[in-house]
Amino acid sequence: MKCTSFTTCNEVHEVCETHDEVHEIETHGEVHEVGESHNEVHKETHDEIHKEAGETWDELHEEVHETDEEVHKAPKEVHESHDELHEEEIHETCEEVHKTCEEVCETHEEEVHETRKEEVHETRKEEVRETHEEELLESSIVVELEQDGNLYKYKYDTWLEVDFSIRDEHAIVVETDSFESSAPEFPVPLPAPEDEVTRVLFGTEAGSGLVALHEFPAPTGFLDFEYRV
Repeated sequence: MKCTSFTTCNEVHEVCETHDEVHEIETHGEVHEVGESHNEVHKETHDEIHKEAGETWDELHEEVHETDEEVHKAPKEVHESHDELHEEEIHETCEEVHKTCEEVCETHEEEVHETRKEEVHETRKEEVRETHEEELLESSIVVELEQDGNLYKYKYDTWLEVDFSIRDEHAIVVETDSFESSAPEFPVPLPAPEDEVTRVLFGTEAGSGLVALHEFPAPTGFLDFEYRV
């Protein structure tokens, strides 16, 4: 956003300059014209006025000059009033325009910053999620287990959400140091083929619990179970 306060202030100053030009050229010119006319009239009619009214030149001269000073005093007062107006009201207006512009700029910058931060955060989160999913889809883990002449083959193709509610009577747990390991340890015995198995849980030790878990049988085909005598 581009602020327009300087344009506004320039317009205010242009108004003042125009007023000064009009005041100096037109008003002052008229005052001087009045003064010149007075001198001409005074010169031409002085003798008649002096003769008819019996007034002295000094008296007439004093009266006329008092009037002339009052005429010249008036534009001076106008100038003083103009200066006061220019310094107080116009400058206050200019400062208000500058202040308003600064507030708008600050608000605009804050909004842009917050919006941009949210966009970057969402974009980064989406990139991380997509990268994570790609890595998971590329992983494929096959674990073969043999007990009592039976071979159990488990294929784990996808890393799924963590589920720590895993311990029940119909579960076997396969814990490995790494998903690439081919020799996992069994904390509980494998069930016999005729036993009901509702879960097979694969995971790696991380702290106090397993971190990658899934139920078996898997209705969506993430796990394949093969039994062979």
